[in-house]
Amino acid sequence: MLERERMRVATIALVIMVALAGLRGVASAADIRGVVQQAPAVNAAFVNAAYQVLFNRPAAPTDVTYWTNPAPASQGQAGVVQAMINSPDFRQIEVNALVQHFLGRPASTADLVLYSSGGSTMAQVAAAIMASPAYYAAAGGTVPGFLAKVYNDAVGSPINPQGIAYFNGLFTSTQGISSMSIATSVEQSSSGSAYLTAWLAQNVLHHSSMPNGATLISAALAAIAQML
Repeated sequence: MLERERMRVATIALVIMVALAGLRGVASAADIRGVVQQAPAVNAAFVNAAYQVLFNRPAAPTDVTYWTNPAPASQGQAGVVQAMINSPDFRQIEVNALVQHFLGRPASTADLVLYSSGGSTMAQVAAAIMASPAYYAAAGGTVPGFLAKVYNDAVGSPINPQGIAYFNGLFTSTQGISSMSIATSVEQSSSGSAYLTAWLAQNVLHHSSMPNGATLISAALAAIAQML
């Protein structure tokens, strides 16, 4: 929301500055129109490109009409893409990709219902999948196997011996620790968070040769810009 407001205010300020320059004889009316036209527009071409990148399909005429109406379009390109990313349809795409990654199979209807509701973040969804009995079984049903699989899947690198000893000690200590606690801890780490963001950009965005943005939205906007 703050980013959208900054973009809107910056665009308005730029137009006002050029308009004042035009009144002083520095800029022509054509120059002013050019500045307005250069502001990022939410038009049919942008909506179609966004749907190709985010949903891997062309936008339907009703989609184009909805997003180019004044209220949604006033959010600007970044705001519209963020709203699309927050939509139930895109969330199901993300959930399906995560289930495929962690469990090696497409998401079932039950998976989509379980992980697409409740407002959980994708990091929380990833942790919940890794804490499932199916994931533990796929890791060989042992603590070392589980730890090794969590690190490979959630961080993209092997766990070191010190990490195995640390977590294994927590598992066998009197206080104990759950697989959910470990999965959450790894996902919330700086390396886990960065890996998940990059992985989602690479695996849920389409038609992109530069998926590694600082955030999912920046990667999506970069991919959309390549198509326009």
